[in-house]
Amino acid sequence: MYNEIPDFKITPVNKNLSLMEFPYQIKLDSKLYSDNLKEININRYPIFDTNIIKEKLCEINGVSYDRNILLGNGLLELIQTILLSFSTKKTNLLIPDPSFFMFTRLANICRVDVHKIPLNNDFGLDVQAFIYASQKYENSLIIIDNPNNPTGVLFGVDEIRCIVENCKCPVIIDEAYVAYSTQGSNILNLTSEYDNLIVLRGFSKIGFAGLRFGYIFSNQDLISYINKFSLIYSLCDIKMNL
Repeated sequence: MYNEIPDFKITPVNKNLSLMEFPYQIKLDSKLYSDNLKEININRYPIFDTNIIKEKLCEINGVSYDRNILLGNGLLELIQTILLSFSTKKTNLLIPDPSFFMFTRLANICRVDVHKIPLNNDFGLDVQAFIYASQKYENSLIIIDNPNNPTGVLFGVDEIRCIVENCKCPVIIDEAYVAYSTQGSNILNLTSEYDNLIVLRGFSKIGFAGLRFGYIFSNQDLISYINKFSLIYSLCDIKMNL
């Protein structure tokens, strides 16, 4: 029982490229940093208004401030929270193969069965295979990393739209690396059209991996439901005031 989930190990090297971190140190404005921290009551549990942050995130991502956002301690925590929220019944997770290895690990932790859908020969999504699998397995959940990790391929909006439209289950698009795509991504705009689409973004791959901060865009019903499974006080005052 205790050996079902393997230990998480990172091979120690001088420059660890496996984590895909931004290699250059980000220098924070020391005065701004210290001024913000002066206002924090570190003896109190963190209670803060997130509306300013959410409004800024909408501005950064070029969407109107009517989108529903859930903040979290990095994308890994958010993905695990999503998996937990949909694992109340026997759940089947559908993911591309290859894809981010942590999808499988988090699914194992949440006791979710994983089904891998191989990419096409050109590393594109096998859309029909995803649709078929979502119909074959009850209580399905789909996670697609876009751009894909490790191939770096950016899947097209039409491919994603087809999966979202035809798979009657939640579809999560992990856009951790979208900032490095020269083509950008219009998937975020689809969250206003579909009630089963969830888009994840964060700051880890653009220089703030140590901050552990990510967020979800989706519709109000999904955000409200997933939020029920979030840990209270998971975001600290120090982080939110940087």
